[in-house]
Amino acid sequence: TDTVVLLGMLTFDGPANLQQACVTVRSSLQIGGDDLDDDAHIIFVNCHNQGHKSFGGGLYVGEDLTMVSGSLEIEHSSSFKGGGGLYIRKGNLHQDGGIIKLQYVYSNRSGGGLLIERGGLFQAKGEISCEQCRAERGGCLALNGTESPGLHSNGSIRAESCVVQSGPNVYECNNHAVFLRPLL
Repeated sequence: TDTVVLLGMLTFDGPANLQQACVTVRSSLQIGGDDLDDDAHIIFVNCHNQGHKSFGGGLYVGEDLTMVSGSLEIEHSSSFKGGGGLYIRKGNLHQDGGIIKLQYVYSNRSGGGLLIERGGLFQAKGEISCEQCRAERGGCLALNGTESPGLHSNGSIRAESCVVQSGPNVYECNNHAVFLRPLL
């Protein structure tokens, strides 16, 4: 599978009435690189996916997302179906460094900030920061369909003022931030 690599500074400002995420990557995505000159600063603002058939507000990733260095910031974005800021369909989030910052993002269903549908979160180092995120399940992040808890963190996950509206199996992590559901 080919991997899309994002380096440098990119800003995506969403137009009104989207029926999908601002950016869709059907394969794997890597943000940042191993060299000092390979930093990435990727920003999504005002990406509102109002479609009832697609996931992800700012960014939809079909397979793995690897965060190597730099920053991924998603602000004031939403998705009706899930993953208000970021949605990973069938893969893992590997974070080897950098920061993922989700602010004022929401979903009517799971994963206000981040939804990983069929994979896990493997954080070697780095930070995931959620602020003012909300969803029915997993205000900050939701991991759906992992066979075992797919949350392994040696970095930090910070959730501030995140809200869930309902749902069982909520792991309370600073204002009901994380929702884990086993594969059925």
